[in-house]
Amino acid sequence: RKMAEIQIPPETSAAIEAILATGKPGDALVLSCDKATKHVTVKETLSEADPADIAEELSSLPRLIIFRHEVEIDAAKSQEYLFFIHFNPLDGGSIDIKHLFSAARAKVFNSFKALKEHGREIELNDERDFNAVWLAAKVRGLTGKMGTALPGQKSTMIFRENTL
Repeated sequence: RKMAEIQIPPETSAAIEAILATGKPGDALVLSCDKATKHVTVKETLSEADPADIAEELSSLPRLIIFRHEVEIDAAKSQEYLFFIHFNPLDGGSIDIKHLFSAARAKVFNSFKALKEHGREIELNDERDFNAVWLAAKVRGLTGKMGTALPGQKSTMIFRENTL
Protein backbone atom coordinates (compact mmCIF):
# COMPACT_ATOMS: atom_id res chain seq x y z
CA ARG A 1 0.00 0.00 0.00
CA LYS A 2 1.52 3.28 -1.13
CA MET A 3 1.31 6.23 1.25
CA ALA A 4 -0.07 9.50 -0.10
CA GLU A 5 2.41 12.31 -0.67
CA ILE A 6 3.20 14.47 2.35
CA GLN A 7 2.20 18.12 1.81
CA ILE A 8 3.54 21.30 3.42
CA PRO A 9 0.72 23.88 3.32
CA PRO A 10 1.67 27.54 2.59
CA GLU A 11 1.12 28.69 6.20
CA THR A 12 3.43 25.96 7.53
CA SER A 13 5.98 26.70 4.83
CA ALA A 14 5.90 30.42 5.74
CA ALA A 15 6.46 29.64 9.44
CA ILE A 16 9.42 27.39 8.61
CA GLU A 17 10.91 29.97 6.22
CA ALA A 18 10.57 32.65 8.93
CA ILE A 19 12.45 30.70 11.60
CA LEU A 20 15.15 29.77 9.09
CA ALA A 21 15.59 33.34 7.79
CA THR A 22 15.09 35.55 10.84
CA GLY A 23 14.88 33.24 13.85
CA LYS A 24 16.92 33.94 16.96
CA PRO A 25 18.38 31.53 19.51
CA GLY A 26 15.50 30.17 21.56
CA ASP A 27 13.02 30.15 18.65
CA ALA A 28 11.38 26.81 17.93
CA LEU A 29 8.64 25.28 15.82
CA VAL A 30 7.04 22.02 16.89
CA LEU A 31 5.53 20.39 13.81
CA SER A 32 2.98 17.63 13.52
CA CYS A 33 1.65 15.66 10.57
CA ASP A 34 -2.07 15.03 10.16
CA LYS A 35 -2.69 11.36 9.41
CA ALA A 36 -5.86 12.01 7.38
CA THR A 37 -4.66 14.89 5.18
CA LYS A 38 -0.89 14.11 5.21
CA HIS A 39 -0.30 17.83 5.88
CA VAL A 40 2.59 19.05 8.03
CA THR A 41 1.18 21.57 10.51
CA VAL A 42 2.61 23.89 13.15
CA LYS A 43 1.63 22.49 16.55
CA GLU A 44 3.48 25.10 18.63
CA THR A 45 5.58 28.22 18.05
CA LEU A 46 8.00 29.09 20.85
CA SER A 47 10.37 31.98 21.44
CA GLU A 48 13.04 32.39 24.12
CA ALA A 49 12.69 28.65 24.71
CA ASP A 50 15.24 26.32 26.17
CA PRO A 51 15.27 22.54 25.66
CA ALA A 52 13.20 21.99 28.84
CA ASP A 53 10.42 24.23 27.45
CA ILE A 54 10.31 22.22 24.26
CA ALA A 55 10.39 18.89 26.10
CA GLU A 56 7.24 19.99 27.95
CA GLU A 57 5.46 20.40 24.58
CA LEU A 58 6.21 16.83 23.51
CA SER A 59 3.62 14.11 23.93
CA SER A 60 3.78 10.40 23.32
CA LEU A 61 3.39 11.00 19.57
CA PRO A 62 6.18 11.74 17.10
CA ARG A 63 6.94 15.39 16.32
CA LEU A 64 9.37 17.36 14.17
CA ILE A 65 11.14 20.27 15.83
CA ILE A 66 13.09 23.11 14.27
CA PHE A 67 15.06 24.78 17.05
CA ARG A 68 17.65 27.56 17.07
CA HIS A 69 19.85 27.17 20.12
CA GLU A 70 23.10 28.65 21.36
CA VAL A 71 25.55 26.01 22.57
CA GLU A 72 28.44 26.90 24.87
CA ILE A 73 31.65 25.73 23.25
CA ASP A 74 33.83 26.74 26.19
CA ALA A 75 33.78 29.35 28.97
CA ALA A 76 34.48 32.19 26.53
CA LYS A 77 32.64 31.11 23.39
CA SER A 78 29.21 29.94 22.33
CA GLN A 79 27.79 29.26 18.89
CA GLU A 80 24.27 29.23 17.49
CA TYR A 81 23.06 26.01 15.90
CA LEU A 82 19.99 25.17 13.88
CA PHE A 83 18.63 21.80 14.98
CA PHE A 84 16.13 19.67 13.10
CA ILE A 85 14.93 17.11 15.60
CA HIS A 86 12.82 14.07 14.81
CA PHE A 87 11.12 13.20 18.09
CA ASN A 88 10.33 9.51 17.70
CA PRO A 89 9.31 8.07 21.09
CA LEU A 90 9.91 4.36 21.38
CA ASP A 91 6.34 3.77 22.53
CA GLY A 92 4.90 6.56 20.38
CA GLY A 93 2.02 5.23 18.37
CA SER A 94 1.54 2.75 15.59
CA ILE A 95 3.94 1.79 12.84
CA ASP A 96 1.76 3.80 10.41
CA ILE A 97 2.30 6.96 12.50
CA LYS A 98 6.05 6.31 12.64
CA HIS A 99 6.14 5.86 8.83
CA LEU A 100 4.08 9.03 8.38
CA PHE A 101 6.50 11.08 10.49
CA SER A 102 9.53 9.54 8.82
CA ALA A 103 8.14 10.61 5.44
CA ALA A 104 7.27 14.06 6.84
CA ARG A 105 10.81 14.42 8.23
CA ALA A 106 12.31 13.71 4.81
CA LYS A 107 9.85 16.06 3.06
CA VAL A 108 10.53 18.98 5.43
CA PHE A 109 14.30 18.44 5.46
CA ASN A 110 14.54 18.25 1.67
CA SER A 111 12.13 21.15 1.00
CA PHE A 112 14.12 23.90 2.71
CA LYS A 113 17.62 24.65 1.43
CA ALA A 114 18.72 26.48 4.61
CA LEU A 115 17.60 23.57 6.77
CA LYS A 116 19.34 21.05 4.54
CA GLU A 117 22.57 23.07 4.40
CA HIS A 118 22.79 24.33 7.99
CA GLY A 119 20.54 22.11 10.11
CA ARG A 120 21.90 19.53 12.51
CA GLU A 121 19.58 16.56 12.15
CA ILE A 122 19.03 14.63 15.37
CA GLU A 123 16.70 11.82 16.42
CA LEU A 124 15.28 12.01 19.92
CA ASN A 125 13.58 8.98 21.50
CA ASP A 126 12.93 10.19 25.05
CA GLU A 127 11.86 13.76 25.85
CA ARG A 128 13.70 13.50 29.20
CA ASP A 129 16.98 13.46 27.22
CA PHE A 130 16.21 16.81 25.61
CA ASN A 131 18.37 19.23 27.58
CA ALA A 132 21.25 21.65 26.96
CA VAL A 133 23.93 19.13 28.01
CA TRP A 134 22.55 16.50 25.62
CA LEU A 135 22.42 19.02 22.74
CA ALA A 136 25.99 20.16 23.40
CA ALA A 137 27.13 16.52 23.35
CA LYS A 138 25.33 15.98 20.03
CA VAL A 139 27.09 19.04 18.56
CA ARG A 140 30.42 17.45 19.53
CA GLY A 141 29.38 14.32 17.64
CA LEU A 142 28.67 12.10 20.63
CA THR A 143 25.71 9.79 20.16
CA GLY A 144 25.25 8.16 23.57
CA LYS A 145 24.36 4.88 21.83
CA MET A 146 27.49 2.93 22.70
CA GLY A 147 29.34 2.65 25.96
CA THR A 148 28.62 5.26 28.58
CA ALA A 149 25.42 7.26 28.39
CA LEU A 150 25.64 10.99 27.73
CA PRO A 151 25.38 13.18 30.84
CA GLY A 152 21.75 13.17 31.94
CA GLN A 153 20.67 10.66 29.27
CA LYS A 154 17.54 8.67 30.15
CA SER A 155 17.00 6.79 26.90
CA THR A 156 16.92 3.01 27.10
CA MET A 157 18.47 2.66 23.64
CA ILE A 158 22.03 2.45 24.96
CA PHE A 159 24.32 -0.44 24.21
CA ARG A 160 26.39 -1.31 27.27
CA GLU A 161 29.43 -3.54 27.33
CA ASN A 162 28.29 -5.34 30.46
CA THR A 163 25.19 -6.68 28.69
CA LEU A 164 27.23 -9.05 26.53
